Amino acid sequence: MTARPIPPQPSTPMSTPGAPPAPSLSPEITQTQLLSDLRKLDELHRRLIGLRTAIPAILHPLRAHYATPVDMFTDFSTRAHSCSEDIATFNQMYVAATPVFERAQAEFKRRPGMKVGRLAAADMFLPEEDAGGEGLEGGQEEVKEDAMEQDGVELESACENTPAERVGAVLEEWKAENPEVGLEKLSADGAEKALYRITVPLPASMGFTLEITPPDITTTGAGADAQSRQFMVTAVRSERHPDAPALNIHTSILRSIGARSNAGNLRMLLDMIVEYRMVYTTKCDKCGKLATGSRVELPVVRKLQAAKEEGAEGKKRWVALHEACS
Repeated sequence: MTARPIPPQPSTPMSTPGAPPAPSLSPEITQTQLLSDLRKLDELHRRLIGLRTAIPAILHPLRAHYATPVDMFTDFSTRAHSCSEDIATFNQMYVAATPVFERAQAEFKRRPGMKVGRLAAADMFLPEEDAGGEGLEGGQEEVKEDAMEQDGVELESACENTPAERVGAVLEEWKAENPEVGLEKLSADGAEKALYRITVPLPASMGFTLEITPPDITTTGAGADAQSRQFMVTAVRSERHPDAPALNIHTSILRSIGARSNAGNLRMLLDMIVEYRMVYTTKCDKCGKLATGSRVELPVVRKLQAAKEEGAEGKKRWVALHEACS
């Protein structure tokens, strides 16, 4: 069991013989230090709120339905391990934030009349900046991060629709790049709609039914052929237990795929499906948690955004999000 974090102890007054001096604080704390401390407190606060779902997440298998006891135990073990990692991470961050609490205690001593209200669950230590980007020093950095997120949305929306003559080539190229993923055509040649079964291997072990509808030849106007094309996933199921009823996660994935942008881009849809291979272990890119909410929902939303890592300019990456975080 992970040891409980040791809360920072108040500094001993200077009058105590042999005691170390109280933490010193400059009368004018720098904006950079203040922003850094507030961000650390925000992260601690967010993770502490998230730990409220630890017990419900672990106990979820007791009220869920599984095909076999082995599946139930596997799910329970995965959830317990994830919660243990979350607790250990919070413990480490809490201990590492000790200097932040020491600086706050020193500030309270310097300003004895200062009062601090209780922070609600939805509040933040670090206030959001106004639309003009004015305010605390370091606002340029925050605006830059927001701009990168907007760039990610633009990259996603800029993808072109797949023309009819490119469908077969796109499927072949994608299959060659993902040999571990199964691709089987279910419909006969010449059928009005082409049906494919895509099998994502372990650990997800899911099957996706892809329906490709031919372009509406009655639609006129510029780009009508591309705009009317639809690539739809009509079913998601477990490959290990194909006869079992669809679980909540399958329904959530189907809903997320249906709500994606660029419905006319086949390659983006195929790449999105592959991203669900690690759906049981990939944490939300926004809140950092694996499961959230009273129903212990997993981050089933997949979005293509600009990579934020240094040296990855111009590249894109898939991010996982909870439906509530997207």
